[in-house]
Amino acid sequence: MHIQLRLVTILIAWFWFSGCASSDSILKDETPVNEPIHQNPSDDSVTTNTNQPDITQDSNMTEEAAVLAAFEKMQQAMIDKDIDTLKSLVTEDKTFTHMSGKVQTKEEFFGEIADGTLNYYKYEINNPVVTVNGDRAELTADTTLTAKVYGMSGTWTLATHAYFIKVNNSWIQCNPF
Repeated sequence: MHIQLRLVTILIAWFWFSGCASSDSILKDETPVNEPIHQNPSDDSVTTNTNQPDITQDSNMTEEAAVLAAFEKMQQAMIDKDIDTLKSLVTEDKTFTHMSGKVQTKEEFFGEIADGTLNYYKYEINNPVVTVNGDRAELTADTTLTAKVYGMSGTWTLATHAYFIKVNNSWIQCNPF
């Protein structure tokens, strides 16, 4: 029973970040990402980016690729415990919802990353699908995450559903529309 509760706690922590607890679990009119960033040539996955580019979209990057790049930059900032970058990648009102329904502010969630309660080591984004509609976008993927959260280490593949808005030519994560 104790191990099951710890595993649930770990999964809940990831759901806070990824927005997986949102009520919208299926995208309509999904458009596959044509140009995944940092694609592993052996499969359809995206792995850790150690040289993060500026995610401001350039003229050669599709909207879908720019959304994926923003998501990757956030994953890497979690690994790096780069709280300033994390804050810049989400809206001011961004909240993170626990599977149980508990809602955390970005300050609470990022605080747990900063104080070592949540430790992220590696990520892999599998089968990303991005839907762009004007200045709004949705990303779904299976994200494999290696982490130590609340004292428990492991690697988990989790369904991810994230929302973005475009501000000043950059995609930032926001609450579900």
